[in-house]
Amino acid sequence: YEKENSKATLTVEKKVMGVLNGSDPYDLSSQATGKTYTFQITGENVYGETVNETVTVTGAGTETVDLVYGNYTVTEVTDNISQIDGYTWSGVEYDENT
Repeated sequence: YEKENSKATLTVEKKVMGVLNGSDPYDLSSQATGKTYTFQITGENVYGETVNETVTVTGAGTETVDLVYGNYTVTEVTDNISQIDGYTWSGVEYDENT
């Protein structure tokens, strides 16, 4: 690999959803406007280098970062998760094809 050509793009997307009547999902994105959410990206790239990056997403939006190919874990920092009434952090969805 050449370091300049061995990068891939990772997009972190924050979706803010609630549950109505115990099971019906509804969109809380309008309440997320102006709020910030932090994600930690950790892992090791193909060169054996440790990676530890912080990504901040504003509102129910996305943030894209370029990373050298490797194995990474993306974790939402839940310190500020109570910013939205009716929102409880419940998990992460992952799609390797988007």
